[in-house]
Amino acid sequence: ELDGVALDTRTLLCEASTGALKKAGTKLNHGLFARYGLHASVPVIAQSLVENLEVSGLTADALSASLSASLESHLSGLSKINPAVEKLIKAAHQRGLPVAVLTSLPEELARATADRLGLTASNVRVFAFKDDETSGFPRADVWLKVAKAMGKSARFCVAVTSSQVSAKTALSSGMRCVVAPDSFTSFHDFGGADIVLESWDELSANELLDAVVRLVS
Repeated sequence: ELDGVALDTRTLLCEASTGALKKAGTKLNHGLFARYGLHASVPVIAQSLVENLEVSGLTADALSASLSASLESHLSGLSKINPAVEKLIKAAHQRGLPVAVLTSLPEELARATADRLGLTASNVRVFAFKDDETSGFPRADVWLKVAKAMGKSARFCVAVTSSQVSAKTALSSGMRCVVAPDSFTSFHDFGGADIVLESWDELSANELLDAVVRLVS
């Protein structure tokens, strides 16, 4: 995942939501965002927060526009790739393993972000898909499309995810799954995942790749 694994977009969206809702007279904290804001789609996040927190001083459309602007601004200049993921990508390429990132960001923004972060130059393929607001993102068929585009069978692919939804859909697609939860998703049930990292410091890039290669051998 580009969002949530390679990039810490959840913290940004939580902070931006907290600020916007505070101006509208509504309090939002980390726990409430973890409960209502863990969607891939910014409009869905905005709608969920406004409805569940019963916000009266701010519309969902206005909150969505504010969050989208904050996200685009951050990705255009301030965002940095997770150093552990950067090391993992480099180690994978040294072993001749192809790498791709999956995102629900608008394709133009996703590709511009990948270019700025050096992912494109590192031969990391970028796959941008629209979020399905009813069943969440990514769906199992999205993982399968990525595998097909990479010329691989899903059973020879390993998804690196950060949430319960993405882990379960990756497993449903036939992929193996490594989960690196963040502070918003650490309470999720990751039953069935092959590896769940308590932190990125738990294994070095090469140790994680050794474990990953055994999964698909």
